[in-house]
Amino acid sequence: MLPPSTLRPILERLAYAVFLMTLAGAITSLWLGWLTVLATGDFRVMIAGLGGLALARWLHVHGRGHWHFRECGASLDAFDAGEWHPRTAAEKAQAAELAALLARLAAEEGVWQRGDLRREIVARLAAAPALRAEFAEALAAHPEI
Repeated sequence: MLPPSTLRPILERLAYAVFLMTLAGAITSLWLGWLTVLATGDFRVMIAGLGGLALARWLHVHGRGHWHFRECGASLDAFDAGEWHPRTAAEKAQAAELAALLARLAAEEGVWQRGDLRREIVARLAAAPALRAEFAEALAAHPEI
């Protein structure tokens, strides 16, 4: 029996949290297991850490395929991808504007309007070069930009 449609996103986010905790616990167990092996020669903690990593990998693969882990990870927008500083409101607004321009470019059929949109996108990317890495996949469809 499937859960109600309002419950499914909550359970998916819970599964994502369990995945993150399992991954953190497995990495910690491996580190502590390595120290235990050096001190006592006992491999049990390290084997438990490897088992935790295997479980975390299965959760990662299954979660990306069926439980919307990509969206759950993207919803954690406190930090920019690859950056270690919080995004400002201005950076979020620039990213949203560029996303809207790229969506308009994909939907536009007029040649002149597409040219105007391309110039606008190039100007926005020149003003904020960090956005080029964030939108690399969308920009790959438009090599002229």
